[in-house]
Amino acid sequence: ARANYYLESDTYLIRYELGDYYLEEGLNQAASRQYRRVIAVDPWNISAIYKLGVVEQRYGNWSEAMKYYRKVYYQDPAYENTVYYYNQLARENADRLNALFQLTSTPQKMAYTAGLDFLTRFNSFLGLRVGYTLDQQRRYRAYTGELQGSYQMHRLDAGLPLSFSAIGLEITPFGGVYADSLYYKNDYSFSAGSMVSLPEFVNTLSVFPLWGVKAAWSWEFLSVEALWDYGFEAETLFPAAGKPEGLLIRSNDISLNANTWINFDDVDFLGPLTTRTYAELKLLSDSNMKWQLFQDAYIGFRLTEMPILKLSPGLSLNYESSADPSVSGYYTPDNVLEAKAALRSTATIPSDDWSTVFEVSLWGAGGGYWSGLASASAASYLKAEGGLILTVVKNGSSYYLNCSGLGTFNETGNKYWEISISAGTGTVLPGLLTP
Repeated sequence: ARANYYLESDTYLIRYELGDYYLEEGLNQAASRQYRRVIAVDPWNISAIYKLGVVEQRYGNWSEAMKYYRKVYYQDPAYENTVYYYNQLARENADRLNALFQLTSTPQKMAYTAGLDFLTRFNSFLGLRVGYTLDQQRRYRAYTGELQGSYQMHRLDAGLPLSFSAIGLEITPFGGVYADSLYYKNDYSFSAGSMVSLPEFVNTLSVFPLWGVKAAWSWEFLSVEALWDYGFEAETLFPAAGKPEGLLIRSNDISLNANTWINFDDVDFLGPLTTRTYAELKLLSDSNMKWQLFQDAYIGFRLTEMPILKLSPGLSLNYESSADPSVSGYYTPDNVLEAKAALRSTATIPSDDWSTVFEVSLWGAGGGYWSGLASASAASYLKAEGGLILTVVKNGSSYYLNCSGLGTFNETGNKYWEISISAGTGTVLPGLLTP
């Protein structure tokens, strides 16, 4: 053992040089082995510790890389690019807090949605996400087979993101509860008295489990997200005839979303070309099924350099249907097809150091809307929609305001309209080192 120690002591500088050679050649695993043997003999060899951080960063093992960079920083805060690399990783993997509020109005109802979502990562493999969503809707106009009424649904869930950075994959199993109260639905009254007691209110609550799993994978210009979510068909939360609590139809939602982003580096004014492919299947507890297929594509044209002005024409197709369109109580599309052409204009105005970016986007789309394509009662409409999006990104945090509207028309006039306003923020909470 002593002879082996003397051998390691006599050769550790050679191992350091060998590690440098492997690092330069991109042989990260071999370089890591040599640097670790150097540290076994000289635990405070700052250069070997720093380069171990570089190797771990190349592997995507950001938590280990940050550990080595911190160790270097405590020895020499100004050593090489330690602070820069550490802070870069701290921002990329910081705790994140997202908040959303949305108001939507249609000829039949008004809906309010608010949500908070917090994500923290313990290391390069494991994290924790906690989310809360409030969905409150008021149906003020009832069609055939429906009742006027309201509902307020609370959703609380937590997930454990499992990251496999070497292959660009993250899998997040999650679970939680829904909480619904009859207090917010029509024709419910408490016993006479000066105030509602806590037992009375608790008696109005219904709690339901939820669970699912989300998988996200990215590779170069492609990102794919798959989701299974055991939830509710939202419209069945409204009170129904003979069921003041609502039909409460559960739904297994299975969806797949794929996005591509292709740049044209040889053509300065062109790009990117973006596409989105979306597919969803809903398996409902009343034995019905619904499905949707969506495809769009946009190509960008840069008009000016500063501010960056872009014009992006695009096309989109959307198809929806259900196994039994005759079911009442919730939306059951009957071979619905949309085909639209769109145009989006975007102005991006960055600060001199790009720490703050302001963006304004105007968009519009129009085309045909057909329902009941396979039946004798097929109907066709014109559909038009548009909106304004304001976005500010500052030091990695983003803030946005989105206003949009749509309408469908035929020869007799307007058949449907919708107005939506949403605002939100995505805030990063990094712990940085001071240079």
